[in-house]
Amino acid sequence: MAIAAAGTLCLVPDATLIRLADADDLRIVFWRSLFVGLSLAVVSVARHRARVVYAYRSIGRAGVAVAVAWGLALVGFVVSINNTAVANTLVILATAPFFAALATRLLLGDTVRRRTWVAMVAAFAGVVVTFAGRSEVGGMVGNLAAVGVAAVLGTNLTIIRRAAGVDMLPAISLAGFVAAALALPAAWPVGISLHDAVVIGAMGLVLVPAAFGLVALGTRYLPSPEVSLVMLLETVLGPLLAWAVVGEAPPAAAAVGGTIVVLAIAVHGLVALRDERVPADAAVLAVARPTVAVTEATDPAGGEPD
Repeated sequence: MAIAAAGTLCLVPDATLIRLADADDLRIVFWRSLFVGLSLAVVSVARHRARVVYAYRSIGRAGVAVAVAWGLALVGFVVSINNTAVANTLVILATAPFFAALATRLLLGDTVRRRTWVAMVAAFAGVVVTFAGRSEVGGMVGNLAAVGVAAVLGTNLTIIRRAAGVDMLPAISLAGFVAAALALPAAWPVGISLHDAVVIGAMGLVLVPAAFGLVALGTRYLPSPEVSLVMLLETVLGPLLAWAVVGEAPPAAAAVGGTIVVLAIAVHGLVALRDERVPADAAVLAVARPTVAVTEATDPAGGEPD
């Protein structure tokens, strides 16, 4: 839990740092994505060494799909942050696990549990409330971009799950280069100030790669509902940090809608955790009960077993 929380906390300043950058949207996308791609490529080389080319080739078609989709998400996130309230973006992005559930149903044919459908409806209501608070053209563009990013991230989670056993870190590094390539024509010339280089470098070289790595590591030790609960820290703390640093108070509609979304995800996660632990408890009892039965059957005094 500490590892997943540390990864989530690395993401909390991301939206505020985008606000602090003076460059236009697509220059931010170019440099932030390029830095993400380079940093994760270095990590991939350090991990695989002489087999790094093989690691990149091994991602297959699924990895290419992840790279393209995640590249679009890197573009969409910056566009969303710069065209709507930080709170709106983060509230909508919190619904990504539900898009993952839909993608799992459509792409893998897995059954979506009733509790997930109920939580999805509640989260959708929260998103509708959030949309209602920012209906001007710029805000609507930002909100729709956030929905697109949430859908892409959810679908990517499903693709990665389907390609279990394949190291997708090279694919995510390629996503940075894909996003940079998409932004380059409109971002040219790509020169930025020293201030922006420091701010964007902090995001692309340190925070985002660290967040990806730590959250991925956390999923090895935590069930997915618990990871989703931990990642709600960003939804709650991200808007508060933007409020403290740049004076952007969360819109009232985003506060109400965000509360609905957070509660929907939190209740869903807690119920899922309870359901996951019940089989484990039942297994323990299944082991214990035969022992008790044997003790009772072999107690010559017919008294209480030890």
